[in-house]
Amino acid sequence: MRWGRDYHIHTHYLGCANATMQVEAIIRKAEALGLRSIAITDHLNTLDRLPDHVKIRDELVAFDTPIEVYFGCELNILDLDAALPYSNQVAREMGFELAIAGVHGTWLDPAEATREAVLARQTDLLIKLAASPLVDVVVHPWWFGRKDYEGVLAPWLTDMSAVPKEMTRDLVQAATGNGVAIEVNACANFLPDYFPETLKSSYADYVALLYEYGATLSIASDAHDIARLGSTTVVEDVLEALGVPDDRIYHPALPPRITGSSLAAE
Repeated sequence: MRWGRDYHIHTHYLGCANATMQVEAIIRKAEALGLRSIAITDHLNTLDRLPDHVKIRDELVAFDTPIEVYFGCELNILDLDAALPYSNQVAREMGFELAIAGVHGTWLDPAEATREAVLARQTDLLIKLAASPLVDVVVHPWWFGRKDYEGVLAPWLTDMSAVPKEMTRDLVQAATGNGVAIEVNACANFLPDYFPETLKSSYADYVALLYEYGATLSIASDAHDIARLGSTTVVEDVLEALGVPDDRIYHPALPPRITGSSLAAE
């Protein structure tokens, strides 16, 4: 792998990933795959799940590994203002080293989810996340779960040309103006078995637009099963084909502080 990065990985603790996603198993698998820098970024949808993140942090503290392992979280919006269950105080107290955030769902009633309404709502929410001072990476733009995709989107979202270029440009402008990266996600955008091949293959064209408009791009597997670690090769192939230089690939600004280091000494 050219970059060997993966900044979107889940664990079994929050219930969305399966039992294979043990913290130790993730790190050992990442080492075996030749990954050099990863982040554990499990869901933080509500603050009452912070104790589960403490468990992840406590496991990370015990590890000594030659690769970078960051302690992060994935945030979901709480409302149409894109409020987040997160603050600088939470980040400090927990020791989170990065926060990634995305839109999960159409945020529309099915009867209201016309093509125009979905495009406008998604773009609005993605831009609000890109402008947030709490967010480091906007994740999986234009991903939808099976229920939303098959229920309301499949008739028209058959390839990424359905998303107007100006919407992509506006998202990138918001992100670059705030120092926020945009994620290129293997499992969410290139590999879903319920997406048609035209949609999955055309996502490379969308990534090309992100790059053309100036985005910094973050590499991610979004692994929920240990077998999906390493799926970032799909992303790296796309980025290499586009000729994306190293300085346009996201890496956290600081070295990791938690794994085998500062918290262990406290």
